[in-house]
Amino acid sequence: MFNIKRITAATLAGAAVALALLPGAAQADDDIDDMHWMGGTVTGNLGANIRSTPNLERPVVGTMNYGEKFKAICKTKGASVGGNTTWYGIPAYSEVPYYVSGRFVDVPDDFELGPC
Repeated sequence: MFNIKRITAATLAGAAVALALLPGAAQADDDIDDMHWMGGTVTGNLGANIRSTPNLERPVVGTMNYGEKFKAICKTKGASVGGNTTWYGIPAYSEVPYYVSGRFVDVPDDFELGPC
């Protein structure tokens, strides 16, 4: 599961409860069955940063490691990162997704995602 920065113990406890109750919430890598997961894999050698909006001006709210699998829930255009303007929405603890740049992840072309 990706790492979230700057959270308090109370926030973490509330988030853990919310995560357990939300259908389709982010899952630990061990829980994702290679044959049935729908999402992407982090390909950036140093991992990938997670942001609250699809641009580089927002602070990093979390990270994912190289090789980590994640659930992609939508796709949008945002700030260019190395010439790539695609950003993927990933489940967050609210109705608004977090985002990861397409520059550092691989999502199969046949995986159809709606707009964020």
